[in-house]
Amino acid sequence: MAGPAFLVLLFSAIIVIGVCIYKFTSKEIKPLVTLQALSHYLAFCILHVLVGYAEAKDFKDRPKLMRAFYVFHVIYWIILAVSQTARCTKEDFYPDAFVLNNCFSFGIFVMVYMLHSREYMIVWGKDEQVAKKLFTA
Repeated sequence: MAGPAFLVLLFSAIIVIGVCIYKFTSKEIKPLVTLQALSHYLAFCILHVLVGYAEAKDFKDRPKLMRAFYVFHVIYWIILAVSQTARCTKEDFYPDAFVLNNCFSFGIFVMVYMLHSREYMIVWGKDEQVAKKLFTA
């Protein structure tokens, strides 16, 4: 899990740098919507790393869950591409890309809530209590 966790932390640092750079720009809406989409994607990537690399031997639903996650990655990349079309006018105050990103992120939140209520479909063995404690923390 160390490699993917490192990549997620690096991605997080890139987003923070992007936000700092944005603060000193002309405040166009397109980079702001893109940064928001990237931050939502980062939260999903963290979930992917946690669930995808959980050290549980009896995790029969992991392949099915990972297939769904790969589809969600593709959808996020589509949302990132759509965010490049963001425009804000007096008539259309909220760009469509902004609304699309928020709706999809809310859907991911609902999925995570359902997974959490089912304990992520992970069955932890007696010898895996340390891994379970780390996962739930």
